Amino acid sequence: MRTFLSLLGVVALVAVLYSPATIGGSIPISLGSTSATDTLEQGTSQFLAVLQSSGYHVILANDTLSAISSVHGEKAAYFLIGADTPLSSAETQAIDSSYNNGSLSLLIAEGNRTNEDMISGLFNANVTGNAIVDPTSSFADNRVFTVTLGIGQNASGVIDIASPIVLHSSGLTPVATTSILSYDTANSTLGSRTVVAAGTNGAGSWALLITDSAPFTNFLMNYTSAGVNEQNFVLSMVNWVTQSNKNTVIILDNSHYTTPSTPPIHFGVPVSPIIVYILESSLASSNQYYTSLPSQMQSLLQSHNIPVTLPLAILIAAVVILFSVYGALTRWFATEKKQNDILPIPKVEQTIAAESRARTDFLQTARKKSFYVATLSQLYEVLDTIVTRELGAPIASVSQDKLVSVLGEEGTKEAIRLFARLSRIYAYSTGKKRFLFPPVLRWKALVSNITRDSEKFLNRLNITIMGNEEKNQIEYASRGH
Repeated sequence: MRTFLSLLGVVALVAVLYSPATIGGSIPISLGSTSATDTLEQGTSQFLAVLQSSGYHVILANDTLSAISSVHGEKAAYFLIGADTPLSSAETQAIDSSYNNGSLSLLIAEGNRTNEDMISGLFNANVTGNAIVDPTSSFADNRVFTVTLGIGQNASGVIDIASPIVLHSSGLTPVATTSILSYDTANSTLGSRTVVAAGTNGAGSWALLITDSAPFTNFLMNYTSAGVNEQNFVLSMVNWVTQSNKNTVIILDNSHYTTPSTPPIHFGVPVSPIIVYILESSLASSNQYYTSLPSQMQSLLQSHNIPVTLPLAILIAAVVILFSVYGALTRWFATEKKQNDILPIPKVEQTIAAESRARTDFLQTARKKSFYVATLSQLYEVLDTIVTRELGAPIASVSQDKLVSVLGEEGTKEAIRLFARLSRIYAYSTGKKRFLFPPVLRWKALVSNITRDSEKFLNRLNITIMGNEEKNQIEYASRGH
């Protein structure tokens, strides 16, 4: 078993050295969305909190149609902030109908063309999706700039990358524009671009369209600098749409958002370089020690008045190392004597001396593995018959109490250990087991040990094993007290 584990350790070391395995893990990354339940920078969870703390009754709509139907007969406002997926035709039709009958006001933040059909149908307008550049911006990125609302309290806020709103005989009018020096990526002509448009229809519904959802996100919601208060900027738009009526039910859309799937960041440290470094350090230390060993040995011998030259000290050190390595290897891998690979013949109980020529030949002759397996299988069957006759039950089912009553405590422990070893080999010989683990490396020694233990067990029952010279089999014989 010890030899097997040693070889297994060598195989494991080689496998580790050539293995591409690493010690590490992965960190999942989520970019987030502008959903009201997203607490990341791109989410709008703080906007939801601001609405609620301002006294508004907010419905978080995970089903747009159901949410609009649930406020039938009440004054409501529908907020759609930076949707990732377009509204369905049924949702668009429901919003259009409620907006035109005066029961639903709208605040829509749309920086691209996701809901182009809805915006075109409601307001006769469109968002181009081309980023605006304002050279007068105080930010390093000229696509980020501040604007001032022409409604409410004329609050100023930061727009973080927006595209122009184009109005075609629309009911909306511009309420926030860029400087006259601005342009967009599709049109280099200088001139102001509309980024916020608002208006009302004849039925009494109010609408506001902003071409950037960034002011509503957690990233900018609490931004304050140089006369800009982003939260006041957002609330000014909200209060204009609701006309500051806190009884207006706000339907905050939460059903048109997806979380971008981003591959996780993988990190790890290769195992093999670490093992190689440890081995290299160990070998370097060993090399340093053995390099200085001859001079240390020479000094040691000379301190005892033994004159030794350096070459002789090297020779002595080499012999000592050689015998040390040889002794270590033989201790681990050559536990048997060199001239004989069999154990001594076990002694029988003092009152019995049963050694036949056939049994002696069996113990002294080398055989194949199949012979040993068959022999031990036959021994199991013989012992099983004896145990059934003497103890009233076969090996597989004999009770421990019965064994104790006949063999005593120590004899029972030895018998159970013997039965377990024989049962395992018997199952292997009959095909019930495909493999033996741990594997048997010395079958002759195993057979000798099991035979000795079997003799000891049978002696306790006043029985012994005898080999028959004419028959190639194992027999047993009873003896009197």
